[in-house]
Amino acid sequence: MVVTAQSKSLFGLSEMLLGSTPRDGGGSIFLDDEYKSTLSQYSELKDYFKYALVHEKY
Repeated sequence: MVVTAQSKSLFGLSEMLLGSTPRDGGGSIFLDDEYKSTLSQYSELKDYFKYALVHEKY
């Protein structure tokens, strides 16, 4: 399969401006220490976490 860049949606969808940027105000983003603390208390939640490498805008 060969994928090439397109300027318009194949399905008539609106333009994607933000990609995969989380838009929840930071409520679902856990820092490393928050992640470890939460899992130490609720180990059954491990399957619901997904690792994401993020950066801060300064």
